[in-house]
Amino acid sequence: MKNELHDVVFQVLVKNKSLETINSVLNEFIPEYEKLDSDYVGKPEEDDFVFESEEQMLNYYLENENISQVFYWNKYENNPDKIMVGVHILKSNEMIVSLTVEVTEEKENKYLKKLKAHLKSKIGMITYINPINCETGEEFEKIYLNQK
Repeated sequence: MKNELHDVVFQVLVKNKSLETINSVLNEFIPEYEKLDSDYVGKPEEDDFVFESEEQMLNYYLENENISQVFYWNKYENNPDKIMVGVHILKSNEMIVSLTVEVTEEKENKYLKKLKAHLKSKIGMITYINPINCETGEEFEKIYLNQK
């Protein structure tokens, strides 16, 4: 079991949402990642709205309060652990940053520690099927504290 590959989701709470943080995680874990299509998501109040760029799209969700959105980036080449980066922008002006990785049990803690250190956060957890779904950082923190 320790040497079998399986998908693991590592999630870490970031108290301040920012494009700089998102870019730093993408560049650290999946450098030369493929940018999201500008029609990945529109504005909540305008179904047919298409952003001009990934940066404009991310900034819209980062700069507006009380909206939540999840983004995922993948890299198909030169990515031996098949890392996918996720960012869940929360209504509470925070983010949950995730890595979905195909690893052995032995490597699990390495990724969680590395992600927490990179984000300078002490609040993070591992799930094996679906990421934790919540609206605020406070909800995520309660789940984190309850699993200890």
